[in-house]
Amino acid sequence: IMSDSPLPDEMIKWRTGTPSEPGVYVMKFTGMGQFSGTYKTTIAINKLIPTGDLNSFELKGADTSISFDNTGRMYELKPNETDVYTISGKYDSDYGYFDVTLYDSNGQIIKYTSTSDTFKSFNIVADMEAGKSYYLYIEPDLPEGKKDNLKLQIKGDSKTYTWYKPVQPAPEKKALEKGKTFVAGKLTYKVTKSDGKNLEVSLVKNSNKKIKKLTVAASVKYDGFTYKVTGIGANAFKNNKKLVKATIGANVKTIGKNAFAGDKKLKTVTIKSKVLKKVNANAFKNIAKKATIKVPKAKLKAYKKLLKKAKIAKTVKVK
Repeated sequence: IMSDSPLPDEMIKWRTGTPSEPGVYVMKFTGMGQFSGTYKTTIAINKLIPTGDLNSFELKGADTSISFDNTGRMYELKPNETDVYTISGKYDSDYGYFDVTLYDSNGQIIKYTSTSDTFKSFNIVADMEAGKSYYLYIEPDLPEGKKDNLKLQIKGDSKTYTWYKPVQPAPEKKALEKGKTFVAGKLTYKVTKSDGKNLEVSLVKNSNKKIKKLTVAASVKYDGFTYKVTGIGANAFKNNKKLVKATIGANVKTIGKNAFAGDKKLKTVTIKSKVLKKVNANAFKNIAKKATIKVPKAKLKAYKKLLKKAKIAKTVKVK
């Protein structure tokens, strides 16, 4: 907005003379009633964009009743034949009126003829092509707290055509951002990588304290996306008193501090991962005294060193 003085605080609405194309416009405001004087400003409009909520619905020529409050609404119309169409609307009551504008798919106002006997009704006549989308914007002006019912009818050249509700594409789903958590099968996962191509999580919490056999999968699905399980978080399964057997998936790279500490009945741990890089301190502290940790044969020597650094008990066998 280009102006030598600030615009009024209240929202300005064009009731007549709405621009039909982008450009630079001079607006002049003249006071009415108890307000006197004039105010002039210049505005630049780059593109005329329909505003309001998009409501697509099915019209078949019959009267369609729509309940209105003071909220502007946008309706998508898609004719199946090229024709000259008449769009008519009429309020039930006498206390409201409205602004009506017809746009094409690029947000440009379509030139049309309009007739209206009273503030409570309107008729728009416009050329419209088959297969194209058009947008009818209706903004009512009703007394505070009032609602009204608008009957909308659309016909072409004395014939009634079918108007249909176009299929609205489902919003594009996105994978969770790094740091977000989700629950799958009573296990809580935290996203550690989410760059569009690579999705990775760490298993950080178990809500099933009665679990006896645990499998940390290579991956987990959530909301249509597959995340690699690359870590087991600190304290994730700490003090799970009934856990007897645990299988650690093929993509796990790290096992956090105290991850299985205090699981006194944990007798068998099977590590399927060949990419394990770090086992943090006390990850297997105070598991069953004669527990066995099974590892891939090719990684036996390397994993023995990792587990030794993690301070596993001497009575725990690694094989």
